[in-house]
Amino acid sequence: MTAWWAATSSSRRPAGLGLFDLVIMNPPFDGQRDIDPVTHAVRFLKPGGTLLAMRLAPEFRRLMERMRGRFIDLPAGSFAEAGTMVNTVIAVLHAARA
Repeated sequence: MTAWWAATSSSRRPAGLGLFDLVIMNPPFDGQRDIDPVTHAVRFLKPGGTLLAMRLAPEFRRLMERMRGRFIDLPAGSFAEAGTMVNTVIAVLHAARA
């Protein structure tokens, strides 16, 4: 990887930066809407690239199927220090190859 870029769900990729082999993100869980930033971030993947995202929303199932995704369960209480006991997984998505 030759570059990194921190973004929000409303961010646009800076001109000339290109696409990424790997995107790692922790989208907000506000109102179970974590799917929106993830579907936005998928646009920044190179063909064959991978996206890793913490997730909760059930809407992820369709996206996971379409992108050959899988879930990695996090241990119970992973976010206890942050004040939440919500069960969370990491979603692993793969962009289609060119």
